[in-house]
Amino acid sequence: LLTTNVWARKFHDYLQNKNDDNILTLKFVISVSQLENLHAKLKKTTKLKIKQKLQEDCTKLLQEIQNSYFDIESNVVPMSMEKLQEECMGMDVQIFHESKLELLKKAKKDPTVWHEGMEPVYLQFLNSTNTSMMACLLSIL
Repeated sequence: LLTTNVWARKFHDYLQNKNDDNILTLKFVISVSQLENLHAKLKKTTKLKIKQKLQEDCTKLLQEIQNSYFDIESNVVPMSMEKLQEECMGMDVQIFHESKLELLKKAKKDPTVWHEGMEPVYLQFLNSTNTSMMACLLSIL
């Protein structure tokens, strides 16, 4: 998404230029959204081979999310709900299950992740954006 979506890329660049710690959080939110999309496709399909492939893709992405955002040795997404953070860190990622997605969706809505994290920074980003550039970008979409 950061390479294909103009606004996501611009927001990422904005965070990088400000040396903002929310880059990890942005990538986490995007990854969980990708997992949600994969899961939606998994639920819709009736073809066994496609279901198996999507299940594998969900499991792989789940493992990447835990390794990238809940690894005590390298990166942990800051969260206000410590118990929820611990559940995400200790989650069994060998097989994807909808309950694990629900846990990550809760983590995505954690106040430190969203209301105190991404939302105010994104609003600052929007306020700093040239409105004519925004109109031009929206016309492209």
